[in-house]
Amino acid sequence: MIRRRKPLRKTGIRRRPKTARQKLIDEADAVWREKALRRDSYQCRRCGSTWAVLAVHHVVTRAKHSVRWVLANGLTLCTGCHFWVHNHLLASRAVGFYASLGADLEAMEMQSQQSWKHQDIKLIIIGLKMGVS
Repeated sequence: MIRRRKPLRKTGIRRRPKTARQKLIDEADAVWREKALRRDSYQCRRCGSTWAVLAVHHVVTRAKHSVRWVLANGLTLCTGCHFWVHNHLLASRAVGFYASLGADLEAMEMQSQQSWKHQDIKLIIIGLKMGVS
């Protein structure tokens, strides 16, 4: 006798719809990423690869909202180099390819310590599109 499989059950887990604020954050992230990729000529800043999947690495973590969308906080890396940077944070800073961003790393980290007063994300998006970071 052939036994029939039961149909898969729904788990009941549903995603909440995104809030308007989260949609704005996603848009700001997308605009920031595109600006960083364009600035770096769509190539990895560490190895120069153009054919690999590219990611934009936040030098100062993106959880620090005061510098999350600052263009100097982004570094275009291929998947392999991005993995290397996350596993060798001290070595990546010693190598000095962050210096090519033209930003003072210590100043950016000091700025990231400041509290973020929920700036208007629409203004941040407009600033990114106009080239002001």
